[in-house]
Amino acid sequence: MSDRPAAIQLAQDGDDLLYAPGIREFIEPSLGADRVTAYETLMVMALLWPALRAFGAVRWERYGSDQLKALFELRRHREGMPVDDLSYVLDLDDVESLLDGLERLGHLTRSTGPTGDQTRCLRITERAERIVDEYLERMADQQALLFDSVAPDRLTLLRHVCLRMDSNVDARFKREMREVSGGASLDGDVRRFEYEVDLLYDPAVREFLGPLSPGQILNYETAVALRAAVFSLKDFAGGPRMDRGTMQLLLRLHRHSGGMPVAEMIADLDRGDSVRLLDEAERMGAVTRSPSPAGDGIVLVRLTAAVGRRMDEYLRGLTDELAWRLDGVAPEQLPAVRDACWRIAMNLPGLVSSRQ
Repeated sequence: MSDRPAAIQLAQDGDDLLYAPGIREFIEPSLGADRVTAYETLMVMALLWPALRAFGAVRWERYGSDQLKALFELRRHREGMPVDDLSYVLDLDDVESLLDGLERLGHLTRSTGPTGDQTRCLRITERAERIVDEYLERMADQQALLFDSVAPDRLTLLRHVCLRMDSNVDARFKREMREVSGGASLDGDVRRFEYEVDLLYDPAVREFLGPLSPGQILNYETAVALRAAVFSLKDFAGGPRMDRGTMQLLLRLHRHSGGMPVAEMIADLDRGDSVRLLDEAERMGAVTRSPSPAGDGIVLVRLTAAVGRRMDEYLRGLTDELAWRLDGVAPEQLPAVRDACWRIAMNLPGLVSSRQ
C-alpha cells in the first residue's frame, strides 16, 4: 500500500462514503471494528500532510512571507498591536527593518498605546487592509478547488473535528509540561473556540476574514483547522519503523500467538514478496520457524517473545493515541470526515501541479 493518497485504491461503504480497503484490511483485525474508523480517519489525514505542505498558500510576488505575516497579524489587531507582540509572533532578528519597509509603503502607522502610555503601537492602514483582502480572495479561489465535491455540511463537520483534535493536542502538551494536572478534562481546552449549531469554529479566524462570502469563510476556516490537525499527525501511527509489508506480517502473527503454518502465512499475506518478507523478518530476529508439535511435518512461524511484547506495546499505544486525539468526537461523525478527507486527497495533486 502506497503512502501517496492518490495511489491508494478507494471504495465506497454502504452509505456511499469513501474508504481505503487496504488500510482497513491492514489494521481492523488487530484493532477491532469499533476503532478501525478512527484509525482510517487519522491515517488519511496523516497522508495529506506532504501535499498540504506543498499546497501552502497563494504565491504573492509583491511581498515576502514575513511582510504578509506582519500584515495578517496587524489586520487581526485593527485596534493596534504593540511592536513587542508583533516581534514575538514574527520571531525575526531584525523586525524594525521589516516595519520600516512596510511603513514606507504606507501599510502601517505607529503611535503610542491606546491608554496614553509610551508603548509603541502599530496599526494597519486601509490600503494594506485592501491588499490583504485581495490576497484572501485569491486564496479563497484555491480553497474552492481544494474542497471541490465536499458538501458544506461535511466541511462544517470536518472543521469541528479538526478543532477538537487541535484542542486535544494542546491539552496533552500542557499535561506533559505539568501546566495542568494529569486528571484534567480535555474539554476545557476548547475554550478559545465557540459553538455554532453544536459544531466548533474559531472566532479569531472568522473575525480576521472580514468581507469574504459565507462559503469562502467556511472554506478558509476549514483549511486553517485542517492544516493544524494534519500538521500534528506527522508522526501518527509511527510505531515500529519498518516496511508496511513487514508490519502486516508481524500484525498477523501477533494475532496467532501459537504460530501459523508457513504456507498459510504466505498465502494469507497474498503478496508477491511474501517469502522475501518472511526471510527478512527471520534475519531481523523478529520471527522463528519450528516444527509443529503435532508431528505432522508442518513448519510453524511465530513472533519472538521480544517482538511480541513490542507489538503489544505498539497496539496499546495506538489505541491510546486514537482515544486522546479524538476525545470529544462522536464516533458516528468519523465516516463522513474520512470521506471528506479522501475527496480532498483526490483534489490535491492537480492543485499542487498547477502551481509548479
